[in-house]
Amino acid sequence: MTGTIASPAQLTVSSGANLIGTGTIVGPVSVLSGGHLAPGLSPGTINTGSLLLKTGSFLDEQIFGSTPGTGAGHYDQVNVTGTVNLDAGNDGGATLTLDLTGYTPTTNTVHTIIANDGTDAVVGKFKYLGNVLNNGDSITIGSVTLKIFYTGGDGNDVVLIEAGTPNAVYISNTNFGGATPPSPGQLVDGDQGTAGTQTAYYLVNAFNTVATGLATIPSTGTVIVNGGTYGETLSLSGTRTLRITGLVTLNSLDSILGNDRQYPGQYPGRA
Repeated sequence: MTGTIASPAQLTVSSGANLIGTGTIVGPVSVLSGGHLAPGLSPGTINTGSLLLKTGSFLDEQIFGSTPGTGAGHYDQVNVTGTVNLDAGNDGGATLTLDLTGYTPTTNTVHTIIANDGTDAVVGKFKYLGNVLNNGDSITIGSVTLKIFYTGGDGNDVVLIEAGTPNAVYISNTNFGGATPPSPGQLVDGDQGTAGTQTAYYLVNAFNTVATGLATIPSTGTVIVNGGTYGETLSLSGTRTLRITGLVTLNSLDSILGNDRQYPGQYPGRA
């Protein structure tokens, strides 16, 4: 489909049927066991009301680039106005299929395969190749490894994030400026001391302890520490760069020979 179905009545995709296209379905969509939802026209975005993918149904995703939309260099997306229900909980419900033909994402590239409006949480989990995909689990396709989060984007989108080792990580023990701790995979402003949004994703390249950040990056990586009090004793190895962007207090900072320390904020010393 490429047009608009304006009726508020539910659209049901039965077993053996395929819902394909880039149009808009105003009402809810229910895909039954054996039915397929395939957004786009290789690839593309489809807009729906509330989405229910029943156990045994399929979401067929083509990921050929880093931007949702139609044509080369894009990926499939379901843009949902309403609730998202993958039907089952710990046993997995709908099945996710992925086609990455000819595409290798760069480190930590994010693909929002289900854009969920509002603040309602995604219900249920996908299966992939018969295995349940929990929040933060990895999927390997050839040389590419992706992590799936049901709490990505603004906190309730389904995202696939390339799982390579980042060269820079961001640290904040004050929720990256938010009122509550971010959800796994959620987008945050990684560097609170720099104007604009420095895009990072919680538990991918953004963490709440310096030690976790150091353990994540390679020996030549950069750790950007936002203002806060960190009850940590740190030891830098390799040629890492430690950059402090606000008022930071640490227990101690030892073994820093050969490393670069950048203090555009303040480092008053020991906690």
